Amino acid sequence: MQKKKNQPVSTWIAMLAWTLSWSVVLQFIIIPVGRCLASQLFYTANWPLVTIANLILVIDHHPWALLGLGLEVLFALALTYWMVTVWFNGLLSISQGEQIKFKTGKIWRPDSWSGISVMLLIALVGLPWVNLLYRTPLWSQIQLPIFLLDFLPRHTWILATATILYLLAVCLMYRWVMVLPQIMLNHLAVRQALQKSWQETKGWAGLQLWRSICLAILWPTLILWLIYGLVWVSPIAQLPRSMMGLVIGGLQIISELALSIIVIRLTLVLVGSRNLKDGNQEPLDWRWGCLFLLVLGLLLGKAIYQGQAVNQMAVKKLLVISHRGVNGHNGVQNTIPALLKTIRTSHPNYVEIDVHETKDGQFVVLHDENLRKLAGINRRPRQLTLRQLEKITVRENGYRAKLVSLDQYLKVAQQHHQKLIVELKTSRYDSSLMVNHFVRRYAKTLIAHHDLVHSLDYQALIQMHHAAPRLSIVDIQGYNLMNPRTSFQAYTMEYGSLNNRFMQQAHAQHQRIFAWTVDSPMMMRRMILMGTDGIVTDRPSELRRVWHQIYKLDHNRLVLWTYLSGF
Repeated sequence: MQKKKNQPVSTWIAMLAWTLSWSVVLQFIIIPVGRCLASQLFYTANWPLVTIANLILVIDHHPWALLGLGLEVLFALALTYWMVTVWFNGLLSISQGEQIKFKTGKIWRPDSWSGISVMLLIALVGLPWVNLLYRTPLWSQIQLPIFLLDFLPRHTWILATATILYLLAVCLMYRWVMVLPQIMLNHLAVRQALQKSWQETKGWAGLQLWRSICLAILWPTLILWLIYGLVWVSPIAQLPRSMMGLVIGGLQIISELALSIIVIRLTLVLVGSRNLKDGNQEPLDWRWGCLFLLVLGLLLGKAIYQGQAVNQMAVKKLLVISHRGVNGHNGVQNTIPALLKTIRTSHPNYVEIDVHETKDGQFVVLHDENLRKLAGINRRPRQLTLRQLEKITVRENGYRAKLVSLDQYLKVAQQHHQKLIVELKTSRYDSSLMVNHFVRRYAKTLIAHHDLVHSLDYQALIQMHHAAPRLSIVDIQGYNLMNPRTSFQAYTMEYGSLNNRFMQQAHAQHQRIFAWTVDSPMMMRRMILMGTDGIVTDRPSELRRVWHQIYKLDHNRLVLWTYLSGF
């Protein structure tokens, strides 16, 4: 491989202006418009929330809306591929000192979907590292589900399988690193591009190429984190609080510039020195200079705005919510002995429980759809009467207890002044009037004691809200795909899909966010720093300890820690 020629400063400013312009288009136009269209599509279908949990119901009731979402995803992929191709060609033209020009007909060909597949594979390999190392406004909106950091280490065989697959993808990228440049710049067919990339990355030439790639990534990244480190060890606590928004905004812009430089350097490495101009300094075209200042100003304004949002964050009073009424392994979930121990040892703000309808139209406190796991009986709650269920002994964590009715659980909780969050479990075996029976029997009591009700069944929530408008309704969401657009008081969010965007929009609508189920101290810290109103956990005592630990930090260092943690 020939040695890459250095680019003059004027060319670098033009290349940065070109690259940052596409970042502005994505952040200010493409991503917001895409989210609004998706949300409006399902809002029009009277189904404003699409999660993994209710996806089957959406397919059954509104297949056309889901089809529309699928078409939008395909369009987004095609648009992204087009934008990357235009950016690639434009960057090469700038590096050659030429006018930006490309032929649209050469960008989209019948085999372009194969090129999109390669692009997605590259994103899969690179996204974890980009999320880990760079804190930019754009990449803060494109994050991997953080629950993977908690879930994978606790499931060894899944972690091993995921690691092997990821390493396989990395190995493929080692040999296919030249594919996209060959497709987008030389307009080769995907199969030809794969063959050519495989050939060009063989042996010593491949090692030299990857050495250049690593160096292109390494130096800007080291400098960026050196700046982060210097800010961290500086006397930051002495700064006025009002200055921290500017500090965070400045760090975001530095990170944006560092990532843009890395992307440009990588591109120049991949295209080699073919047809590149020499390093003689040339006058800067005033249009490129103006464009650079304009896009930098737009990005800086957004970064400072986001920095101020982080700066306004304070560790507020957190609602500690005991998941299924337990504190660690202190008893059998959803039973009164465990409830009493949990109240005594951790004093949760709320205890979250689950209820099912019984054969005789009553309600029993139980999570599972089948009694096999806890009682060794292959029966559903709907197949037994409440009296039959109350005679069953359930076992867990070395403890045993009797199943109880919702009436009995409510009575004990109210005697101890313990607020509840009642999850109404629904299934296809329930009676058609189950929700109406629940509201008629328990709404007044739940309202009087300031209890909450939540469910994964969106239609059941709508029914309860119409039947008892004063009842505090919380929507449970699995992996959320939409913006918050309901009139409910709060959301119980699966913590892996929780992000700043959703949080800020919900808070702007005066809706609270509860993260579930968060058991590791690392994830507890992340959720607290993100600004959640409450956390559902099996370890309420540990959650209180973590909260007090964070609460002792000074404001400015807490803000910086929040930013460096990826928010």
